Amino acid sequence: GISDSINGTSYSFLYRNDSPSLNWLQVRAIGVQNNLNGIGAKVVVFVNGQSQMREIGGESSFNSQHWNVAHFGLGNHQTVDSVQVIWYGGGIDTYYGVNANQFIDVVEGQGLVTGVRAATRSQVQVHPNPATDRIHISGQGIQSFQLVDAKGTIVRCSDPRATAPFGMDLSGLPAGNYLVRIELTTGETVSRKVVKE
Repeated sequence: GISDSINGTSYSFLYRNDSPSLNWLQVRAIGVQNNLNGIGAKVVVFVNGQSQMREIGGESSFNSQHWNVAHFGLGNHQTVDSVQVIWYGGGIDTYYGVNANQFIDVVEGQGLVTGVRAATRSQVQVHPNPATDRIHISGQGIQSFQLVDAKGTIVRCSDPRATAPFGMDLSGLPAGNYLVRIELTTGETVSRKVVKE
């Protein structure tokens, strides 16, 4: 797997990696009890008796910042034996037999989201955010959705008879961070963080 990089001092430069294209895996850690961007989480992939580890950090220097997605080059391997996310707060999530050449989201304590195309992921929106008493969910192919609290408990579910435009009542819920898990008709799952005021 290859990735490009940007760096610069008084001028910025984009460095293109012209290495041969091989297999890769990108993992984004989405915190629920910890921070949303997974800062401090360690992502470890195991392939054929070898391991690679990336720590998600927000470090930066002049004109640059680390990407909060862990990128792993896998060479000729088409499958990762396992992906392990060690969360900053101490929890561990492990997934087995993950296919290469994809971008995956790992939601803390919730599961692995695979096969989500970037275009589909960006089209699903939850608004307003922060919200007080109601949220609206928009996007294509929405089948169902759940609201999950910081403990991982499902506190609201969509009505199976609901049709667009989709929404969810938040009244009566305590203020705090929640995760909206949205199931699409394609079988994909998209997660969005929402703040209840």
